[in-house]
Amino acid sequence: MKRYTMVGAAVSLALVGTTALAAPNIVNTSQKGSLLVFPEIDAHSDRNTIIRMANDATGAINVKCYYGEFTDQDAFDSTSSSGTVTPGNKPTRDFSFPMTRTQAVFWEVRDGDGTYQMPDFPSANTATGELVCWATNNAETKQVKWNHLSATATIIDPGDETSFSYNAWSFYARGIKNKEQVGAVAGRLDLNGIDKTNGAYDKCGRYIIGHFGPQNNEGQPVERVHVDDLYLSVASCTQDLVPVGNARVLPHWIVFTIWSEDETKTTGTKEKADGWWRMNLGACDIQDNQGNDLCDDTVDTGFSEIDVNPEHFTDDIQESQSAFFRAESFLDSAGTQAGYGLLGVMVHDLDDDDFSEEYDINATTTHHAGKRTGYILWQPDAEVPEKK
Repeated sequence: MKRYTMVGAAVSLALVGTTALAAPNIVNTSQKGSLLVFPEIDAHSDRNTIIRMANDATGAINVKCYYGEFTDQDAFDSTSSSGTVTPGNKPTRDFSFPMTRTQAVFWEVRDGDGTYQMPDFPSANTATGELVCWATNNAETKQVKWNHLSATATIIDPGDETSFSYNAWSFYARGIKNKEQVGAVAGRLDLNGIDKTNGAYDKCGRYIIGHFGPQNNEGQPVERVHVDDLYLSVASCTQDLVPVGNARVLPHWIVFTIWSEDETKTTGTKEKADGWWRMNLGACDIQDNQGNDLCDDTVDTGFSEIDVNPEHFTDDIQESQSAFFRAESFLDSAGTQAGYGLLGVMVHDLDDDDFSEEYDINATTTHHAGKRTGYILWQPDAEVPEKK
């Protein structure tokens, strides 16, 4: 039986001197906000995700949400030999709900049961993806400032009696008063820091950092454990959720640089991605002494194997017991045109060397550095004319 644990992002921030305070106007996982992003949602097979959200203000607010499904290569436009373009498939589902003063709500993603009945997650493909939520006015004609929202996601697997949790990435709205429209345009959430005229949400970081034990590594010093599986889920800080039901694809390349414990640097690993993406960091090919595939937990749950040099995440290349990566988004595979900010959740699955015991699976949000602006487009409702 596996058990999942979560490395607390807020605790990590406290230990390094409150990173949230050291990087003003940058999104993080410890503050409250008006916009919340969950990069890892899973309703595949018998797995499920529980969302818990709180409004700690003494006033009421409306919350608008979008599910976005991970679809791997189906996300991208394809062109036939005759030149016919088939649009990419990026299913979304939008919904909304009210939150009263100092209210806590919850729901489970698979069937939508909870405080309110929410819609099911769109499951045309993998039933994995992201959730994005933000404060709006009651008529849902505009996004508004309401820096009183906080939330967590808990992924559960009843079959294995497992679960892990993480804090949502939270964007603070700045420069305006409560319930005023954030940004100059209704339907566009600008992630650019402070706009003193129209208000704006926090920026994203320029790149993300993740710490890991290289896959297949055996003989690590603590309890002789190795990494059975390792995956990274990311949400882009630039997304187009229009038209409703099928978001527009904004492709980019996630380019990795990896450093091992002896400071060896490995480059050339890259992945073509879209607004929300889930990738296996390495080749999932570990077997036990009887030849049984130990990666069955994850390979069928909506992953993309990294397009170029996935083996750079394995011990065969790193020959190291500890490593970290830096991942940055670019619009081209050569890594010359700046892309989008990224928000990440990384999951480790550990076993001991003789496969006799499974250790806790743990998840953590990534760190980030630098600054990068972005935006999220959505389709607000039209104003209802008043009777005269």
